[in-house]
Amino acid sequence: MSQNPTPEMAVGDREIKAQAERVNRLLRELEPMLDDNQHQVVTELFAERAVLAAMRARVELEETAKRQNPKTETEATSTENDQSKGAI
Repeated sequence: MSQNPTPEMAVGDREIKAQAERVNRLLRELEPMLDDNQHQVVTELFAERAVLAAMRARVELEETAKRQNPKTETEATSTENDQSKGAI
């Protein structure tokens, strides 16, 4: 997912709201179809999916930050060590 965003890929508040409404509508349709056990499994599934999405978003943000500031890990560690030595 390390693609550069294009104007066609840009997502605004309106698109996010519309997507959230579609998801909520589908969940309202699904919920009465589930027994208690199925409801529990689906709830856990959504929680785990949310964690996965957050992990992917974090990795993408970190990759973007690295591309924008291409300091190597060694340079970053050296800078942090130098700063911590000066703070004492």
